[in-house]
Amino acid sequence: MDLETINIRYSLKNIPHPSEKSYTKLLISKTEHFLKRLRWKAFFFDNNDHREQKETFGFKTPHTPPANAELLKFESELYQIINSLQYKRQKNKFQSQLHHDVKIIRNSGKVIVEADKTNNLYTIEPEKYTKLIHSNITKSYKKCEKEEKGEVDEKSAEIARKLEIEDRVQTFTTKNCFIKIKDHKENFPKNLQCRLINPAKNELGKVSQQILRSVISELTAKNTHLNF
Repeated sequence: MDLETINIRYSLKNIPHPSEKSYTKLLISKTEHFLKRLRWKAFFFDNNDHREQKETFGFKTPHTPPANAELLKFESELYQIINSLQYKRQKNKFQSQLHHDVKIIRNSGKVIVEADKTNNLYTIEPEKYTKLIHSNITKSYKKCEKEEKGEVDEKSAEIARKLEIEDRVQTFTTKNCFIKIKDHKENFPKNLQCRLINPAKNELGKVSQQILRSVISELTAKNTHLNF
């Protein structure tokens, strides 16, 4: 299978300068998130009735915090700062190289695949990538009916209700899986092996992880000879 290596001589954490529209949109989103947390802090400070807080296992509330009269002026002035921002285009050799590389990648018409245990990147034709995805999925999974997914969602909802977090947990959402190329294996690339990554997870796994961690902590505290 034809694979082409992408030679990028800088860290993939580097990003090109965003457009004015993209930057402003993200800035407003982050500001709203900050003000939301600030409102919740003010709400709990003003309504400190020392009630026992229920366990939410880290799931955020879907409710919107009430407005606080003492924060209104601050919020208004904060948004005025965003509205009054002025932008100036800055160019340098490195940013020009980033934009050039991004343009080449977008116009290549190929899929970029990460390596499994190295920092290498490879390009592959979309048809061949789809074939690899299909072969790796059918090797590890089998197709189920929609009714089976519905049964899983019903059981998850029942558990969420018992834990009193049904208003915080989302139903099982489907996400596209992807692969990573095992370029450290023998006979690569003649014998191309991949690792299938499935990002679709049930949110209740977060609950079981915390419960298990708590049990392990209690056991190790009582018996220091245990090693998990």
